[in-house]
Amino acid sequence: MHDFNWDDVRIFLSIVEYSSLSKAAEALGINQSTVGRRISALEQHLKVALFERQRGARWVLTAAGEQMLSAAELMSDSANTIVREVVRNSTEVRGHVTVTCAEVGARYLTVPALGQLAARYPDLHVSLNVSNDLVDLTSREADVALRIAESVPQDMLATRVCSVSIGVYGTQHWYDKFVAGERALPLITWMKDGEFAGMFSQLIPDGEVRYRTNNTQAMLGFARQGLGIAPLSCYEANESPELIRFDMFPLMKGPGLWVLSHSDLRTTARVRLVRDAMVAELKKIKPLIEIEPEDG
Repeated sequence: MHDFNWDDVRIFLSIVEYSSLSKAAEALGINQSTVGRRISALEQHLKVALFERQRGARWVLTAAGEQMLSAAELMSDSANTIVREVVRNSTEVRGHVTVTCAEVGARYLTVPALGQLAARYPDLHVSLNVSNDLVDLTSREADVALRIAESVPQDMLATRVCSVSIGVYGTQHWYDKFVAGERALPLITWMKDGEFAGMFSQLIPDGEVRYRTNNTQAMLGFARQGLGIAPLSCYEANESPELIRFDMFPLMKGPGLWVLSHSDLRTTARVRLVRDAMVAELKKIKPLIEIEPEDG
């Protein structure tokens, strides 16, 4: 086993994750035929079949593959630890940093914060991964993450900037109707019922839910088109001139706004720089994100 290839283990784990040769190849950035050839070579080397090829091009682990999986995951964890150990003591403010954030935070939060770094650090290169999926910082899929959440994993170096204020918003048309006494207004809300969906329904019990979505940008778009009223983060909705906050309703205290990086990277200069710069820029606009109740 002296010639056992770690890259073959990466390919094995990717096929396990996606159950598909083509999707694994896409994730790894190599062509499908290479992935197929490498996994076949690994099976020949081990003299066992690791996968069963099922209908619909789906790849499923065999019993031997199941036995290999736990050991392969341990190898992956060890490799990720090696990478973090190597880079964490870097002191140069140069190189590449990957930042991830959800779609809701990209335009108004992350992009302005990162824009402040461009002129000051020309040797720093930043990739921004806008995704609503939870990117794995431990596996170095990203170096810094902006997340809106109630809590974050304990092994992260996390700074909580503030809470996100949520208000009820709609166009002038619906605002005027509500002020005039109309209560059966069309509502735009989340796909799944949760704390804020419940609070929103209680505020307008006679409203009729017309639109549901799992995407805050879609919710914002529906409201801007005048299709109904919606609970929206104030920092986004206040940037839309079509929308008015229904100030007769109290603001809802939403989840926290966090800037995260893996704790192993706390001494890496470029990662620390980006993380600290994002925290500093976000704190400057904190009054727009976490809106204090008006006196009286």
